[in-house]
Amino acid sequence: MIPKNSRACLETPASAASITAAYSARSGRGVDGAAAVAALLTQGDPGAQAVWDCAVDALATALAAVTTCFAPASWSGSPSSGVPNWSGANSETRQRAWARR
Repeated sequence: MIPKNSRACLETPASAASITAAYSARSGRGVDGAAAVAALLTQGDPGAQAVWDCAVDALATALAAVTTCFAPASWSGSPSSGVPNWSGANSETRQRAWARR
């Protein structure tokens, strides 16, 4: 798991190998890949939930950064307004994306 607001490559928290390693480190149990962690997630495993949340958070942050770079008009109603217009995103995603601007 990477600390909140740190800078790292997306592979660190979100690759299949990293998800597997993070779950094993957190739980003390070996698993056979990220698909196994996903299966544990559907069974309500709190360790799997924490690892999966970290990976999804990293992916959402990366998507926000790419969107800002390549599609700035999608950030706001008008390119110069500076107010995010992510009506389809949940409030947590909007807050995270806005904080990283």
